[in-house]
Amino acid sequence: MRQTVEVIIPTYKPDDGIRLLFKALCEQSYPITRIHIINTEEKYWKKEYTDLDSTVRIDVTHIARKDFDHGGTRDFAAKQAEGDLLLFMTQDAVPAGVDMIEKMVYSLEANTDAAVTYARQLPKVGQSDLIEDFTRGFNY
Repeated sequence: MRQTVEVIIPTYKPDDGIRLLFKALCEQSYPITRIHIINTEEKYWKKEYTDLDSTVRIDVTHIARKDFDHGGTRDFAAKQAEGDLLLFMTQDAVPAGVDMIEKMVYSLEANTDAAVTYARQLPKVGQSDLIEDFTRGFNY
């Protein structure tokens, strides 16, 4: 049976670049059943961000800034999750290819002892400087 995948993305003051992330996720070769955004401060969210022609459901939950905590916010979203597999992303990264999720699911299915997997985080093209490109390339 094919496992369902839910993507969880905490956001804060997202810009129009987040639409690129949503588009890349919706074009993945392995289907995503839901993208769940935990957005800090509703006043920084534009409804147009999620106006996509896609079959992927995108839900947005707004929280107050005082309630944001890197681990706690992800835990909050995980407790609301509907997917078999959860993929946590940041708002400033995009998949490097259309098969990112497929490869991650395969790595979990190929090694049944594995409970987690990860992918390399790359900066958006043209939105980072030389130092950030080097740091991400070295660290990730």
